Amino acid sequence: CLEGYPVTEWLARHGLAAAVLRYRLLPSHGLDEALDDLEDAVTLLRRLRPGPVVAMGFSAGGHLVASLGARHEERRPGTPQ
Repeated sequence: CLEGYPVTEWLARHGLAAAVLRYRLLPSHGLDEALDDLEDAVTLLRRLRPGPVVAMGFSAGGHLVASLGARHEERRPGTPQ
């Protein structure tokens, strides 16, 4: 989780709001639960600050972000994210 803080600081210096998120991990929790955590965080961020939300991650977090995009497409094919 610490690897995200330098990125959020850089984004803040450039006028962009950023947050470091924590999500439930394997083996205690499954991928769907981690995706639920990320989806809930995006919903919260959209309520707090209008406009686009960008998600990025390192290693497993990057996989989680890509999986969220795929999950969105499965649920609502062809709609903007």
